[in-house]
Amino acid sequence: MDNRQDASLQAGHFNDFAQVAQIRSALCSALRDQPDGLSHERVAQEVTAALGLELEEYAQHPGVKFSQRDMVERALRAVVEYRLYSDLKRGWRVTMPNMEQVGLLVVRYVDLPEIAADADSWADSHPALVTAPPELREELARIVLDEFRRVLAIDVDCLTQPGFERIQRESRQHLRDPWLINDSERPEVVGTAFGRSGSAGAQRSDLNLSGRSALGRYLRRPQVLGPTLKADDAQAVIISLLGVLGSVGTLTEVVTDSAGNAGYRLKASSIRWTLGDGVHGAEDPLRRQFDSETLARVNPFFRDLYRDGGLGLAGLYAREHTAQVPPRSTRGSAPSGSPGWGDPLRRDR
Repeated sequence: MDNRQDASLQAGHFNDFAQVAQIRSALCSALRDQPDGLSHERVAQEVTAALGLELEEYAQHPGVKFSQRDMVERALRAVVEYRLYSDLKRGWRVTMPNMEQVGLLVVRYVDLPEIAADADSWADSHPALVTAPPELREELARIVLDEFRRVLAIDVDCLTQPGFERIQRESRQHLRDPWLINDSERPEVVGTAFGRSGSAGAQRSDLNLSGRSALGRYLRRPQVLGPTLKADDAQAVIISLLGVLGSVGTLTEVVTDSAGNAGYRLKASSIRWTLGDGVHGAEDPLRRQFDSETLARVNPFFRDLYRDGGLGLAGLYAREHTAQVPPRSTRGSAPSGSPGWGDPLRRDR
């Protein structure tokens, strides 16, 4: 790899870093003004507004007006929505932990306490759930829904293949780098959750929740549903739990496999985005069996970046060669095209 290739590669990383930090910081800013959190219907709009971008920073044609301007702004909101939902997945987070890991995002679920306390909703469920206190039902439901969300088993248009392609087309029509979605970018893989064991030939994106999965082992802990729960019983509890959450509208059934197992996704309208305190990262009780404070440490650099400094990266971009960076520029005048590493870096202000 020669210097130009290396510079181009590093530029892409830098520009991705800047955009991710801006969106996370905008989410933090938007949630700060919404003590009750943001719903699916409002989150993209509020975060886009919090970004505070000027038209020339994201529009292909800065002088666009009337209905064309509406289309440009709609395309930006769609890209922001896609980035927000993609950022909910579990993945590599060592070099740039997400908002949950730095304790600035707490995802809640609409009506979950009321659902857990509604005896009628659980009357026909597994006996262990019928007799469980509402607080335990709520805890178990939240753990399950977190699992859905972190494999992107979410029923939202922007994560579907047609939805992604529409956002990609509209962004190519109306937006400029770094806000458009390039043709080379592949869509996120959307998960589907089943109450079953995994099998050969199943989709890699399937989330199989069986009595021997991490969830099943958690249910079989003596302090959760009692010491006598076996793997088959845990499987039955999981199927019953998914059925209840589907019947009340928190989940939606999207497919049935050849064995008759229902495949579910979490409805985006059930998600409530709320601000965290930045003290502890998100917990994962299925995989963490030790002291939660030790394992949920927050990286203060990224916490402070998202909370206080990310929006200041607006207009900062990199190119792979000095000649691609204008000698003088004002905010929003970054040249279009693929991002690259600038030598020197120029702040587009």
